[in-house]
Amino acid sequence: MRRRPGGGLVVVPLVLAAVSVPLALGMIGPGGLYGFRTEASMASNAAWYASNRAAGWAGILAGLAAFGINLTLRRRAPVEGQLPTIAMAGTILAAAGVMMLAGWMALP
Repeated sequence: MRRRPGGGLVVVPLVLAAVSVPLALGMIGPGGLYGFRTEASMASNAAWYASNRAAGWAGILAGLAAFGINLTLRRRAPVEGQLPTIAMAGTILAAAGVMMLAGWMALP
């Protein structure tokens, strides 16, 4: 039986995209359960919503892109070695990095 690498890592980017939707729509306030929290983003409501909307949209796009990449890696990767799994984890970290960068760039 052929075992494909990184099965769980395929769906993690979809979770990232899903939790980014409320941020992108401005549904998570400064006292919410999660969000892009920095001293600058929490300085005002305007800064909070601007940075979190940007991070949310970036998270949706990056999460969907990482999902596509990870799905392709999973389907086409050879069974031997850890490289496909490491690459999948790398796409998830890259997506999180894109979210942080977008949040910082949107700060006033």
